[in-house]
Amino acid sequence: MNLNTALKIEREAFARRMDLRLKKGEDYANDTDCLQNFKKVAILLSTLDIDTSKSYGVALIYAMLKVDRLCNLIFRQKTDKPKNEAISDTIDDLQNYIDLFRESLKEDYDAD
Repeated sequence: MNLNTALKIEREAFARRMDLRLKKGEDYANDTDCLQNFKKVAILLSTLDIDTSKSYGVALIYAMLKVDRLCNLIFRQKTDKPKNEAISDTIDDLQNYIDLFRESLKEDYDAD
């Protein structure tokens, strides 16, 4: 592959990633702080003493990100539709992460 072909591939990939970042950024953050969801989840992890070295701790991170997205879209955001994925998709994702949390916890502790 020559350099021009490689650079064309990378420019196209970059354009796709920037488009996706713009869409997701509006769904997960606000105009003043594009990193707010990461900061809020970091505070929650610390406040709740979530052990991120455990698979079930990681599942909770993903669940919290979905809860934060829902809160941003429903309580803090605009009235228009989400830019990236439907609210119903986020609710389904959240439920799936809770299922994964339960499965991971059961695997480690054989918990009910």
